[in-house]
Amino acid sequence: MTRSRLPVGAGYLGPLPDDIWTLLALCHREPLYVSSNYARQAALTVALAASMGWLSVVDLDGRGFSRTWRITPEGAFALRNKEHGT
Repeated sequence: MTRSRLPVGAGYLGPLPDDIWTLLALCHREPLYVSSNYARQAALTVALAASMGWLSVVDLDGRGFSRTWRITPEGAFALRNKEHGT
């Protein structure tokens, strides 16, 4: 049985906060601990990035999860192409 789900980020068409790019760049350099002070202070931005499919705690193989936020391939693409209206 194949599960179907909405594409990541489906439904949000509003403006992106500027600090989302800082967050993605940070997570691109190294994973961000879920319980870190930065993650707590930027909770709304982290939630938006995760909702967009740009950050995840799910392991790359999809078989587990960790206590760190990591950038996804979609997040890396968005970060690389942010000036093109992503």
